[in-house]
Amino acid sequence: MFKLSSLSITRRLGLLIFSALAGITLMALVFLYSERQLVMAERENGVRQTVEVAHDLIAHFHAQIGPGKMSEEEAKQRALQAIKALRYSGSEYFWINDLGKPVPKMIMHATVPALDGKVLDEARFNKAIAARDGKASCNPPTTILPRIKSATCSRTVAKSGA
Repeated sequence: MFKLSSLSITRRLGLLIFSALAGITLMALVFLYSERQLVMAERENGVRQTVEVAHDLIAHFHAQIGPGKMSEEEAKQRALQAIKALRYSGSEYFWINDLGKPVPKMIMHATVPALDGKVLDEARFNKAIAARDGKASCNPPTTILPRIKSATCSRTVAKSGA
């Protein structure tokens, strides 16, 4: 059986220091993991709230459709204009995709109007998949939009559909 008293003072002090460092390291790792979870939850909540604002704006214009109010086309156009003007976190913006099959279509893009109405069937629009696979980077942000949301992109961009 192992007896601590059989070790020299130098070894006992070394074991004490090693144990303390191992405990501090373990606590630091637990703290870092916990902090990461908290930051991610806060970020997710922030994105959710931001998207809810855009969704509520769309719902407002949808509620305006009816006799004596707005036509469906006018409500859609006003909703698109309102969403196009929305910004969050300084310069972040919304865009609206129709995720129909076989490929999505850009309904509205806030900063690149040339993409409005464009079918996103070209490989250059698939930046998120390429970044995930290590073939391209979303940094710095480009004017070409990914077809799907990618955690590898540095910018948080939320999508909302009508």
